[in-house]
Formats: sequence, structure tokens, C-alpha cells
Amino acid sequence: MEPDHRLAETPVIPPEGDSQSLPESQREEDEVAYRGSLKRARNRYGRSGAPPWESTDPIEVREFWKWMAAEGMRPETIRGWRNKLLRFFAWVHQTYGIQPVKANWKHVMAFKQMLFNSGLKKAGVNGYMDGIRSYFRYKAETTMENYWVNQHQKVRLAARVRDKKSDREKYRPLSWETVSTVFRSRDILEHEGMLEEWVLFVFLLYTAGRAQFYGLTWREVDVEGGWIHTTTKRGKPITIPLHPDLAAVLRDWRLKLPPGSTQLFHLGRCPDDALSLRDRIKAFETNARSAYKACKSIQHRLHLGEDLHPHKLRKSFATFAKKLNLDPQFAQKVTAHEEIEMLLDVYTHVDDQEAKEAYSKISFMNRDRIPNPSRTKAADIIREVLNRLDPDSFAVVGPILNGVIQMLESLPKGKESDTAPASLQ
Repeated sequence: MEPDHRLAETPVIPPEGDSQSLPESQREEDEVAYRGSLKRARNRYGRSGAPPWESTDPIEVREFWKWMAAEGMRPETIRGWRNKLLRFFAWVHQTYGIQPVKANWKHVMAFKQMLFNSGLKKAGVNGYMDGIRSYFRYKAETTMENYWVNQHQKVRLAARVRDKKSDREKYRPLSWETVSTVFRSRDILEHEGMLEEWVLFVFLLYTAGRAQFYGLTWREVDVEGGWIHTTTKRGKPITIPLHPDLAAVLRDWRLKLPPGSTQLFHLGRCPDDALSLRDRIKAFETNARSAYKACKSIQHRLHLGEDLHPHKLRKSFATFAKKLNLDPQFAQKVTAHEEIEMLLDVYTHVDDQEAKEAYSKISFMNRDRIPNPSRTKAADIIREVLNRLDPDSFAVVGPILNGVIQMLESLPKGKESDTAPASLQ
């Protein structure tokens, strides 16, 4: 790796804690052996070759990739992250004179700044940060030492690459009016020979908009059981619940396909069926491009006022789920995010007008505008029970339950207690 003139300007950051407080997992390799293995690893292996855990990489790298392989990551992901992590280790060693077991979140921050200063784009920096985050997660999970658990928590924040405001505006969630327009236009699109595009739109909205799902096969979709079993681009196995509305659409769609069809969509390519790394990468690119073109076809045919993009459907799912009061942990199961913070901070969009209306409903001075949580929740639960009753049961208990709801709603606000709730005190 060519030395960077910016490294001399980087302030020296000492490792956290003194030598007496360092855990067992921070014992360094022999310095001469470490430098030799680092040099051989950088010069010998690239995107192909022997598996990293059988190479002459430093011990930390080899142990890390064994763990990654056990996690089910694809070989190309393992090699790619290995190369990025080796550069991080080499930079830390060259700049601060320490081995990776002494690196902490401050070094990660400095390395991220160096990458941006070198002109690397945001997507490239994200790739480096993904590998580094995984390394600290590996140390935390395998050692279960407080030091590494704390470092992992700090690195999760330090390695985060924030979206620019322009990027957030580019992928704002769709309005409900636009989504409803597409839903109502099934017959129009089917008449134009675009039923497949409509099915894809519904599929992406209900499965949180992964463009790679364009390449799903029917063996990965359990319509009767209500599950989708597949893997992400990085090779992580995921299981996503299949909504009953989407299952009904897929049953109807399968009847319209030629007998023996294996793909959900006719241009889809299954990456797992590829014979080489190059073919697998091309399969992902083809699926993403086909999904994008399908969304644009719907946009132009229906003359929508918003740009239609697969990633917008992902953000739309997270936002609509929040507005419909879906538990964030259930939404996380659909989006398949490892961390719920990613779902809440990045994908869930809060509209300014929505925030203003919600905020105006509370008052710290007027007791009549302080809602009674228990009463409101009880009425909502009873309404939900009413909605699920069959006609015969509703005829028996419906009037009684409606009376209970009216009684709860007629209670004077603020009557139950002369003081505000404890959360406001």
C-alpha cells in the first residue's frame, strides 16, 4: 500500500486503557511475524485464491474469517471484507504502530476520515465500515468481555456513514395517494400487458422493496406456508413472513405463468444457480436493473407525479408500518435489518405535518388534553375484537361491547386523577 501524506497529519490516538487493564484477547502477535504476514497477505491474495483462513494472513484475520464462514457469508463477501480489513490493519499499524487487537473506535473514526479525504465515495467507505463493524462484533461475541462489547457499541456509531440531505430527498417514501393509484390500476396495466410489473410493485411494497427479489424462484417462496426463504447479497440467510394479501396475488399470478416456470418474474436470474462469481454478480445487477425498469414503466404509463424506484418502496414500507402502528420489531423481521436502529433512523420517514399534528394533540398545561392511556387502549382493543367477530357473534355481543366503548369514551377527561401522568411529572 502506498503511503499517504495525510497520515502524518493524523493525531496519535493511544489505545484505551493501560497495560494492566487490557483483556486477554488483546495479546499481540510477535511483531516481526505480524509484519511479515501482513506484507505477504497484501501481496499474495486478491479477489480470488485460497480461502483466507488457510492463508498466511495475520492470526486475527484468519480467526475472523473462520467466524464469518460459520455465519454463512458468501466466499466473495469474505474475501472482499478481508481485503478491506487488511488495509485498515495496515493503516493502523503504519500510523500508530499498534496491532489490530489494540485498535478502538477512535482509530475507526480516524480511518473513516482518511478514506473520505482520499476521495473515496460514500458507497466505498460504507464497504470498509461494514467489514470493520463485523470485526468488532466478532470480538464481542467470541470473547464476551466488557471491553470488546463496549468497543462494538461505540464502533457501531463511529462507523456509520450518514446520508447527505440530497440522498434522503431522492429516496423519500411514496405518498399513499400514489400507492393507491397503482393498486387501483391493475386492470389498466393488465390490459396494457403490464400485469407482471404490477405484481412486482405489490411484491416489493409488501416485502420492503429489495430489488434482488426480482430474481426469486418459486422454491424460495412458500405461498401456502406464508414464508419467503432466501439469502441477501452478502449471503445471510433470511426468512420473511408472506402477507396474506400478497399470497393471494402470487397464487393468481402463478396460474397465469407458463407451466414449469421456476422464476417469479420472467427476466429474473437466481444468483445461487450461478456457476462463477462473475455470473453471480451479473445476476444481482440484472435483477436490480429489471426491477428499476419495471417501476419506471408503471410510473410513465400511469403518469405518476412521483418517481417510482424500488428503494422508495423499501422506505415506504417502513413509513407506512409506523403510521399503521406495526411494532418496530415485527417490521424489522420483514426488512431483515440486523439492527433496529437502522430501520428507525434511516428507513422510517417522519413527515413534518404529521409530527406537527401529533405534537399539537398533547398539552402540558391543559389537563383535558392529557389522554388517559389505559382508557384509550381498552377502547381500541374492544374495537379490534368487534372487527374480527363473525355476523352471528356480533349480533349477540356487539351491542354490549359498543356500549362499553361508549361508556369509556364518555368518561370526563382528567376525572380519574388530579395529577398528570408520572411520565409528565
